Amino acid sequence: MVLLRRNHLGNLPKGPNGPRFILTCSQGAFYFSGGITEHQCNGRYRKWVLVRLEDGRVSKESADTREDALKMEHNEHYFFAYQVPYDSFSPAVAEVVLAYRRDLWDNGYREDRHDKTAPITPWKRY
Repeated sequence: MVLLRRNHLGNLPKGPNGPRFILTCSQGAFYFSGGITEHQCNGRYRKWVLVRLEDGRVSKESADTREDALKMEHNEHYFFAYQVPYDSFSPAVAEVVLAYRRDLWDNGYREDRHDKTAPITPWKRY
């Protein structure tokens, strides 16, 4: 969850040009952001990686397609495939993506491993 940190008086910290916002993110968001940044530094843009839902850790291997990335893990239900972007990937963005994917998981949506018939809708509800 993304939170605004307050000081000991309960006020938001003030900067020279007005209020200064300090975002705090979960440890999983930092793991997720760091793993994606590591893949970006190695030049693996537009490759697919696996991200663990519970703590945001990113797999060290990358694959060319989403299906190949999901085949790398035997228990694919606790992971989701994510494509490494070209632009920067901050912990705040990682927090939003993790919250969205966890919400999908809680509502019963799962990524299908071999969805060749409907590539536009890769989510199935069980």
